[in-house]
Amino acid sequence: MKITLILVVVLLISLSLGISLRYFVNSPSIPQQSSSTSAMSNDEEIVQVPQETNCGNSVNCFIDAAKSCTLATASFSKDRNVFGILYSDTTFYRIEKSSESNKCILYLRFDNANLKFDQEIIDLWLKDGITMDKIQQQLETERSKQRKMLGRDGRCEFNTFNDLYDLLHKWLVLKSFSYGFTFDLATGKGTSEGDLVKAQCSGEYFTTDPLVQPYAE
Repeated sequence: MKITLILVVVLLISLSLGISLRYFVNSPSIPQQSSSTSAMSNDEEIVQVPQETNCGNSVNCFIDAAKSCTLATASFSKDRNVFGILYSDTTFYRIEKSSESNKCILYLRFDNANLKFDQEIIDLWLKDGITMDKIQQQLETERSKQRKMLGRDGRCEFNTFNDLYDLLHKWLVLKSFSYGFTFDLATGKGTSEGDLVKAQCSGEYFTTDPLVQPYAE
């Protein structure tokens, strides 16, 4: 009887050990992290996005950026009196990189525009018999034309950084502007006979009234 019990116990122990051994031998292995994956992550190229300088309304900051075609933005306003009509507008500027390393792009956009009549010209019209209602109607007509220009933008690509710098210096420092531009509606491109003669320009910005001049006060 004792011998039988001993044999049974031995048999149970053997079966138990066999099951345990088979479990450890056949159990799924824990996946190991591939060294190639970490190597790939280490070799990944880090792409740095060029930072853009916000010049606000600083003329010096913006034209200095043009010297090396550094990404930069600015907004400049202009007030002027043209034959008794007081014009006021704000233009947004941005210097952009060209796909060609030696060239540079100037982006322009009308952000604000308004006008009013000088009191002297109003007095002259009233003296000539034009009613105040007629003057007000004409004022609203002119303002409506300017509102339609808001948001119009365009780009000019310059062959050299110096060409862009010279233009901005003329507009923003010397406050001199020469407008002459022929726009082709079919192609969306234009030809300049004025300050932009050294640039290739396109966009609705260049279809606007030449009195809306983009240089600063």
